[in-house]
Amino acid sequence: NDFSGLKIDTRGTYSKRNGHWGFLPSLIAYGVVWGGNSPTYKAIRTFDGSSFPNATRIGEGIYRINFPTSWSALNIGISTAYVMLTGIGFSIIEGGSNSPIKATFKQWVTNGFDVWLSDDSTANDGDFAFELKWLG
Repeated sequence: NDFSGLKIDTRGTYSKRNGHWGFLPSLIAYGVVWGGNSPTYKAIRTFDGSSFPNATRIGEGIYRINFPTSWSALNIGISTAYVMLTGIGFSIIEGGSNSPIKATFKQWVTNGFDVWLSDDSTANDGDFAFELKWLG
C-alpha cells in the first residue's frame, strides 16, 4: 500500500500516512493534572504501565511531577528527554476568572520535573496536560 506503513531503522521509527513519511516521537508518559491544593491525575499512561506518584503543589501555580521510583535508572533529564505542556481551561482563582491558563516547563528535579502555571505575569493554579518524550 502506498498510503500507509511503518518503518524501523537505526535512525528511528517512522510512519507513513497518505503517502507521506514522518517520524514517531518516543513517548515515555503523558497525562492530565487537575490543579489546586491537592492536585490529582485525571488520566495518565506510561510506556511500561507504571503508576505515577501523586503530583505535588509546591506553591501557587507551581507543580511537581514525580516519576515512579522504578524509573531512577533511566536517567530522564535535560540531556535525554523533553516535556511538552499545555494549559487546560482557566486559572483557578477565588471568584472565578476568564483568563486562559498557560503551562511552562520550569526545571528538571531529581526523578521528576516542575511546571509553572499562569494567566498573566504571576503564578496561578490551574489544570494542564503533559507529554514526556525521549530526545533523538
